[in-house]
Amino acid sequence: MDEIIKILMKRDKIHEYEAREMVKNCQDEINDLIMCGGTLEDMEDAVKYWLGLEPDYLDAFLEW
Repeated sequence: MDEIIKILMKRDKIHEYEAREMVKNCQDEINDLIMCGGTLEDMEDAVKYWLGLEPDYLDAFLEW
């Protein structure tokens, strides 16, 4: 997860706190999707929406 935070900080020129908050929001939505039977596509969309990252980064959230 630290890699994603570093990417966000560098790309968006934001503080670590802001990057961690973005990651937390994304993780919360993915957790909700898992609990409610969301699809893999829904989870990929959450990564794109909250972080502006490719679906490849979803794995980091599923392992967290």
